[in-house]
Amino acid sequence: MTSPPIVNLDTERAHGLHLGTAQAGSEKIKWRKWGPTAKATVVETTCTCKARVYELGHAGGERYIARIDRAPDQRDVILYAGPMLAGKADRLWQKILTGEAR
Repeated sequence: MTSPPIVNLDTERAHGLHLGTAQAGSEKIKWRKWGPTAKATVVETTCTCKARVYELGHAGGERYIARIDRAPDQRDVILYAGPMLAGKADRLWQKILTGEAR
């Protein structure tokens, strides 16, 4: 009897995505205190190895991006960009990942 194959985990995905370095003149995102009013699902997230984490999510047919600043006292500060249509959110998400927007 043979043993099952070893599954190679994509460690980049297992720990979340890492951001590119913020570029000079990068797009400034207008963050605000808002939250999804419908049940939200996180589509992608950046790595939690940093104090600031970003999430791409969707709720109620719209997408949003959350910026979570994790504080040592466990009082996270969460700000949002959105809601917006999927295409716009996906483009903004890619800009965040590549350092073209913050």
